[in-house]
Amino acid sequence: MKNKIIALMALVPLIIMFTVMTLTEAASVRVQIPVSGVEITTPTEGGVLSIDMAEYEYDSFLQVDVVPSGAANKGYKVSFSPADGGEGDAEGIIEIGEDGLIEPLDAGMVKVTVTTDDGGFRDSIIVNVVSTKALGAAVSASVFDEPSRIYAAAPSALAGVDFELEIPKGKFVFDSVVHPSSVAADIGYSSAPYIDAVSAGFEIHPVTGIAYARLSGEYLLADEKIRLGYETALNQDSVISSMPKKSYSLYVSIPFCPTRCSYCSFISQTVSGFKKLMPEYVRLLCEEIKYTAQKLRGTGYTLDTVYFGGGTPTSIEASELEKIMKTISSEFDLSSLREYTVEAGRPDTVTKEKLTVIKDNGADRISVNPQTIHDSVLEAIGRRHTSSQFFS
Repeated sequence: MKNKIIALMALVPLIIMFTVMTLTEAASVRVQIPVSGVEITTPTEGGVLSIDMAEYEYDSFLQVDVVPSGAANKGYKVSFSPADGGEGDAEGIIEIGEDGLIEPLDAGMVKVTVTTDDGGFRDSIIVNVVSTKALGAAVSASVFDEPSRIYAAAPSALAGVDFELEIPKGKFVFDSVVHPSSVAADIGYSSAPYIDAVSAGFEIHPVTGIAYARLSGEYLLADEKIRLGYETALNQDSVISSMPKKSYSLYVSIPFCPTRCSYCSFISQTVSGFKKLMPEYVRLLCEEIKYTAQKLRGTGYTLDTVYFGGGTPTSIEASELEKIMKTISSEFDLSSLREYTVEAGRPDTVTKEKLTVIKDNGADRISVNPQTIHDSVLEAIGRRHTSSQFFS
């Protein structure tokens, strides 16, 4: 019995030694296998993945193979950079989801680089995003003199109309941003009724985006003249809108001119051809002024403005002009007048005597319009004065 016990006790150290040796051998097998490379396996053509946003079905994924397959650390980072190797901004063209889905955001080219956490191994592809059509747009209008005041357009439910924008009176700069940005899309604007843009009354300048009265196509006006005419209309609108409700304006027509301009469509005659009729016209005009004043008395309406137009009012004699103006001052109450204008459109008809008559009889404004300051044009349209006469 004693011999058996001794033999058993002698085996215990051998079992312990074998266990230690076995554990040591197992630990030595778990060595960290380093990364030896990385490859982007996403299907490309010559290293370029092309995506058409208009046709994209969201079926392209960034597929990465870190080798060897048994590498301990298969982590990697994804970065974007300009496709041409420059230092520009490469953000905003694509996004890559956690599952590797490549989502195009805007047209452009971007270099996608994968860098392993272990060893810094890299591989890259180029993603080229295009679009064969516009996918959307944002339309807005800002106040010309206050760019920070912006009116955004909303989607429209009308057939054939994408956006609707309701704006108050004024001058606006229209702007549109097409998505994706590389698509050159034509955006047409019209005012109600939207079906017929020609009759709608305005158009958007294709470069500045400023809305002007629609004139250039039908009347061959330069953009500068359209802008001037539009700004004039805005200035006039502020005056007209401030007129008292129960007021009126008196227009006095003098249909005579030294010569008849070739472009003129007004009812007027030359002084040389109708000089004999001018005194009789003045007499009858004064009678009509008296008749008009009589009809307006007791109506509660007040006279707001007086305007002498034509023709060329200053083409008649100073005495005839004075007779007409005195008739007006004697027949009408001028106490509420805001403006009294006599058109002196031809500088060759203006004399010191006529200016004195105009001033002494209540007018506070004259309008002198040379039509052009180019003498060759003045001669071509039939005017017998020069640009220097206008400035003198």
